[in-house]
Amino acid sequence: MTGVSQIAFANEPGVLKFGLFVPNEEPNDRLMYSIEEYADQAAFNSHLSSKPVVEMFDWINSANIYSRPAEFYSLDSSPDLVSIRPELATTKDPYVVVRHTNFQDGKVDQGLSALEKVVSAAKNELGTLLCGVYADPAAPKRLFTIDACESKEYWSNTHVKSEAYVESEKVTKTVGNGTELSFLKMMGGFLHKPE
Repeated sequence: MTGVSQIAFANEPGVLKFGLFVPNEEPNDRLMYSIEEYADQAAFNSHLSSKPVVEMFDWINSANIYSRPAEFYSLDSSPDLVSIRPELATTKDPYVVVRHTNFQDGKVDQGLSALEKVVSAAKNELGTLLCGVYADPAAPKRLFTIDACESKEYWSNTHVKSEAYVESEKVTKTVGNGTELSFLKMMGGFLHKPE
């Protein structure tokens, strides 16, 4: 998959993110995460039909590599819910945290409002390279966030201690219905292309 991500970086302008990750906190050679973003549906379709991707899926399907069914999430976002620093394109080992939270009935907007303030605050955090909020159309009560910081220390000592983040945690505890965090180590690919 690393080769596919390199080809996408060099040859597919519509592939905006194609990062490959493994768990950081609890190493596990059976888990892999892929964070991908496409400019539009046409870019996604073109990527899936490219020769390297077709060959990759042919191999995956013939090798029976899954120990359990793969989970896929197709998420939506908007520019005002994502903060990206250009340094993300050249940072080799960002500390990445993916979080998904299920909210109580009718409460997802409260969670979204609080997380929007986290994104806004992250724009002033030099070490927070990516901070984004993503909705899951298949599960309207669920929100995902993706943070990429220059280091674990920056995430722990600065990003999550911001007033906006602390407040979002309070909101999540009040109106949330369960949160899962995945701490990830980047093994290949990219989360941002320089313009």
